[in-house]
Amino acid sequence: MLETCQGKTFVLDCGDPALPPLLLFHGAYCNSLMWTRDVALWSQNFRVLSVDIIGDPGYSAPSRPAFSGDAHARWIDDIWDNLTIAKACVVGASLGGWLALDYAARRPERVSRLVALAPAGIVRNSLSSYFKIIPLLLLGSRGFKKAFEISFGLKYDALSLQERAFFDFLSLVQRSVISRTRLPTVLTDQRLRALTMPLRIVLGETDVFFDSEAVSHRLKHLLPMAEIICIPGAGHGLTDTTALVLDFLKAPGSNENGKTSGLRP
Repeated sequence: MLETCQGKTFVLDCGDPALPPLLLFHGAYCNSLMWTRDVALWSQNFRVLSVDIIGDPGYSAPSRPAFSGDAHARWIDDIWDNLTIAKACVVGASLGGWLALDYAARRPERVSRLVALAPAGIVRNSLSSYFKIIPLLLLGSRGFKKAFEISFGLKYDALSLQERAFFDFLSLVQRSVISRTRLPTVLTDQRLRALTMPLRIVLGETDVFFDSEAVSHRLKHLLPMAEIICIPGAGHGLTDTTALVLDFLKAPGSNENGKTSGLRP
């Protein structure tokens, strides 16, 4: 549990402290539980530090600063400083992808490699999707199941037992957590062009929240060196990206990042 400018922040620390650090930022309305299937493999190569985002249903403070300023970047600065990290790889999903991109653009010297999974902040949210989903959330468990299938592009009946447990967690969150009233801002061209580190963006072809074609088009124009992968038939809920992320993070030269030395006394 770290002390930061936004209150207490919980970080789940996995792997050998001598390994290069890898910071994870989950999607909205979730916590470090999101990375359950990934951490076992990633922690063989990295010291994985999974952050519970402030304002979401984890162990971190309920603070929700505006996305329009640098409050989130200063919060992440405090995480870096508490963990005495010089440089790290970063992986973020959806809202966590926005946090990762925004921070890497503001502090490029601190991020060695970055993977953003279905990230917010590249194009505007598709409001039509919310109009389809919100009424379903008022219909109880059956409505939530349908809303889940639309949102993530997954069929509940095809989920494994572990995935259904994650669905149950999301259902609990939906019933118990007050939704954010403000969404992440769209990152400016100038901000995106500041991303100088190796970058991989993974998109779902049928993402209902962010138009994957529009995301790809904008990134190819602004960041021609970025790797953009669009998974056919996948929605916003990307699955089985464990190896896809690790292969990129382990590419030659990726272990030149600064190593952590544990928490400060």
